[in-house]
Amino acid sequence: MNTEQNKKTAEKSFSIASVTEMFRNMVVVSKMVWEENKKLVILMFAITLVLTSLSFVRSGANALLINELTRVSRHGEFSSKLIWCIGLLMMAYALPSLLQALRRYWEKMMHMIMSEKFEMMMLKKRSELDLARHEDPAFQDLSNKANERGIFSLINLVEGQYDLVSSLAGMAMASAILVSIDSRLWIMVCLGEIPSLITQFRYSHNMWDIYDTQSTTKRRFFHLRNKFFFGTASLFELQVFQNTKHFISLIEKMLTSFSAEHHINDRKKFHADVVSGLVSTLAISLAIMTVIVKVVNGQTQIGTWFFITGTLFSFQSSFSGLFNTLARQYENSLFASDIRKVLATSPVIIRPKEGIKVCRGKIPEIEFRNVTFAYPDQTEPVLRNVSLTIKPGEILAIVGENGVGKTTLAKLLCRVYDPKEGEILIDGVDLRTIDLESWYAELAILAQWYGEYYFKAEEAIALGRTSDPIKRDRILRAAQFSGADKFIEKFGEQYSQQLGREFGGVDLSKGQYQRLALARVAYRNAHFTVLDEPTAATDAKAEAAIFEKLYGLRGKTSAILISHNYANVVKADRICVMENGSIAEIGNHAKLMEQEGIYARLFKLQADRFNS
Repeated sequence: MNTEQNKKTAEKSFSIASVTEMFRNMVVVSKMVWEENKKLVILMFAITLVLTSLSFVRSGANALLINELTRVSRHGEFSSKLIWCIGLLMMAYALPSLLQALRRYWEKMMHMIMSEKFEMMMLKKRSELDLARHEDPAFQDLSNKANERGIFSLINLVEGQYDLVSSLAGMAMASAILVSIDSRLWIMVCLGEIPSLITQFRYSHNMWDIYDTQSTTKRRFFHLRNKFFFGTASLFELQVFQNTKHFISLIEKMLTSFSAEHHINDRKKFHADVVSGLVSTLAISLAIMTVIVKVVNGQTQIGTWFFITGTLFSFQSSFSGLFNTLARQYENSLFASDIRKVLATSPVIIRPKEGIKVCRGKIPEIEFRNVTFAYPDQTEPVLRNVSLTIKPGEILAIVGENGVGKTTLAKLLCRVYDPKEGEILIDGVDLRTIDLESWYAELAILAQWYGEYYFKAEEAIALGRTSDPIKRDRILRAAQFSGADKFIEKFGEQYSQQLGREFGGVDLSKGQYQRLALARVAYRNAHFTVLDEPTAATDAKAEAAIFEKLYGLRGKTSAILISHNYANVVKADRICVMENGSIAEIGNHAKLMEQEGIYARLFKLQADRFNS
């Protein structure tokens, strides 16, 4: 563990502040539960208290029965008190089974209600956070820790409170009985449980420390592990490059490293548990011997001894249960704190409270004015003083080598990030002051990464605009535009065909999924379109047909086309050539060829390669 991790662990070690945080978390989740179902909360607390008190009623009934049996055995007769004691004992044994079944039923109800609530809270929060926040390594570590236990930490924190109530009520009842009989008995048991208390709190925090300090390692582990489980492309590459053994070795080292700390922690806890268990056993043994002496001296009846002994064990069990539950609550709280931090995380991009609405149905004019941008974890700018205007209805192509900022321009236009310097204007209005939802409603984008949705084919296309009712004629036009109709119509159920073999459907190629993604763009029918390598996974014939249709949209929508294939951009209104994060050249194909600059050189290079 490095110095920074040691410092981090020291700052978060067991303390009064961390215990205070535990109770704060318990109050927060309790409020959530109370707001969700008040009646169920009251019922759970009530049945918990009744079940706890019944254990003392059962022990007391046994004691009364033994004392009465001892008395009547001398006379050989049944007394009314004996019958009453038998009835009380039967009730004390029969009622808990019914109440336990009822509690399990209510617990299941609460578990389902809270699982749904907490799951939706996490999903909604992740959907609210922008890409800039999701790409932040610090947030990824926090999110990984929160997801390690998932929402179960919150659920366990809720359910553990009823165990706390049961333990507290049991301690209170047992304390009242023991103190009224002999306060020394109560003191003995309390002192015997202190080592167990220290052990539980100490090692529950150590467990969280392991998750905390190894969070990045766990994130890397899942990244590597997923190569074997999600999709065949990565696994195929690992096999043919003979890297499976290498990846398995890396994963095994991570698991070994992670497990080693757990084993060390568990071994230390085992030794501490043995010592604290011996101390606890010694304490209660002394207490029992104290009562036995009273029985021998005739100061206490045998039935009463039975009741006191049962109360001693109940007190010890409640005392131990209280701090075991507190230790579990403490551990759950540490993970719950991470979940609460995720829920409290704000987006990097701050949206205006009263943003300016983009004019619906109007093709906008876009202007990048002196835009400079560097990613948060980088010092070197990706874009340098970029100024560019896209007129309404214009199709602008952006070309250049990898890493020159082409995709970054698209991200800034979607306001994934804000420029470090300069501004982006939509019809003369700074994008930072615009209502993003109204801007997104006018925007369609096909990024280099796109979703592969295992819906029916028509549903996968209609995701382009879920705010509108699904219309079959609109789906057909979108599929024809992207060329997806060519393979969809070969399916047995055509547009009603389920996608994804694991859901009983069909598998598509990468190129087919890309054409479905392009169909979503067409279905969206937006007034500004950004296409980043829209045909990278398609064949040459389909690619030519798609670009021909794209240029047919001229005047109906503005568009940015990002492509490495220079043959696809010759019909663009203007072509922007980027180099080192700046605009090196701009103009139509003919003008750029006349200049005999970067564009002309790269275009000829590609043409010569294809001709040869």
